[in-house]
Amino acid sequence: MYLPGHLGLGLLAGAVLAVRYRGGRGTVAASAPVVLATAPDVDIYLAGIPHRGVTHTAWAALGLGAALAVVAGLWTRRRGTERTATVTLAFVAGVVAGLTHLLGDVVTPMGISPFHPVVSTTYSLDLVAARNPDVNLALLCGGCLAVGGLLVCRRDRVAPGIRARLDARQVVDGDRPA
Repeated sequence: MYLPGHLGLGLLAGAVLAVRYRGGRGTVAASAPVVLATAPDVDIYLAGIPHRGVTHTAWAALGLGAALAVVAGLWTRRRGTERTATVTLAFVAGVVAGLTHLLGDVVTPMGISPFHPVVSTTYSLDLVAARNPDVNLALLCGGCLAVGGLLVCRRDRVAPGIRARLDARQVVDGDRPA
């Protein structure tokens, strides 16, 4: 999968996290799969590490979750928020981000070895080529639609202050319907 496809899958996973975990922490957690959509592809820039190698494993996804949990733990110490819930959510968001990337790569002919070095079997659904622009764009559009739908469903909770100001402006301008 290329960048648009991974971003689309990240948006889809983020929308699921946003539905599951509400509030400020949920919003931040929902952004993790989008921001980290291509984190496993860091291996492209590292000499001596083969592409879709160690960074494309379940262990790397767990490591990404652990790294986010550590960052969240340090952040919550300074903020005095509910530390355990925030650290747990950060871990879940990091693991989801890593696994979402793996999901995008397992559908390609090259596949992945998600349990390497314990199990070196390569898994591939061989559904589409990673470079297929139609699939990458479809995933990106699907992710955007999922997030857009979520925002529409939550419009009263997303920005109540903005909604109140718009309602007040309509009353002042006399545009409010009878």
